[in-house]
Amino acid sequence: MSYVHTWRVDTWEVVGEIAAQLVDQRVEGGAEELVQTILNSAPEDPVRRSSMLTFAGRLLAHVSLSPESVAAVVDAMLEQVLQIPIEARCSYWPDGGLCEQIRIWDSPLYRAMYSCSPQNLAYVHRAILNRLGVAISDRHPVAEYIAYNLSPHLVREDVARADHWAAADRERAEREIVKTCG
Repeated sequence: MSYVHTWRVDTWEVVGEIAAQLVDQRVEGGAEELVQTILNSAPEDPVRRSSMLTFAGRLLAHVSLSPESVAAVVDAMLEQVLQIPIEARCSYWPDGGLCEQIRIWDSPLYRAMYSCSPQNLAYVHRAILNRLGVAISDRHPVAEYIAYNLSPHLVREDVARADHWAAADRERAEREIVKTCG
């Protein structure tokens, strides 16, 4: 058995992240171009698409991107998240396959929210709130569900990041009050 066959898939993901960092360092706008390529070539197959979007989400931890590129990544992630019907998300006893599908489709957004660099966090925050705001205005039930659950109760990530998303949830609630009263 060759050495290459003993590598896990995670190893190739790390190689991809390092390659992206090198492209970003050596080519002007390299990370921006790489992210656009990922978004433009994401396959229709939901599992493969989610995998590519998760990679884009991991890149947010390693390279700084423009607000526009971050917004494009977040939009693609939220587009995928919003496709799962509210009935599936709120089912009392969803089947195992459905739970796995939700986890796969939500993974890229979760990765962006909880693993992005501090430089990208404000852009991710703004992009999520803006995109969810539009979807909520259109009365999209999954957008409302996601907005009300931005800060998870059982957080496995660092407390500061969880606090950030709890503050984002409060900001969303304040915007809603202003719209209602204003």
